[in-house]
Amino acid sequence: MRNRKQQGQVVKISGRWFVRYWERRNIGGTIERKRVSHVLGPVTTRGKYAPAEIKDAAEEHMRTINESRVDADKTISVVAFGEEVYFPWVKEQKRPATYNGYHKIWKGHLHAHFGSSFLHEYKPYQATQFLTE
Repeated sequence: MRNRKQQGQVVKISGRWFVRYWERRNIGGTIERKRVSHVLGPVTTRGKYAPAEIKDAAEEHMRTINESRVDADKTISVVAFGEEVYFPWVKEQKRPATYNGYHKIWKGHLHAHFGSSFLHEYKPYQATQFLTE
């Protein structure tokens, strides 16, 4: 499978600037090509063209995407990792009470927080923000 360098498309949606591009993702064990949008910032001008700082942010984001060395088969969402890898391991290795406690915390607090975020995209500062709230 060849990797092409993507430029990304800067678009304005609902008062925010986004960069759109294609990404191969592991969904349910199969590799699928998905259209991805990343928020760059709020719309602060009245024109239909993106200002220079938004274009720079889009180029920076696309640079990280194009230079990424993460294989598509290793790309997994945080929720899928928890339910398919971590909790089966906990159920096998830990006591039932520990598993039940962990699972209640997961369902009550963490599952909604992670939503559809992917493991390779989740950053430490996001966890810090969540924990301080």
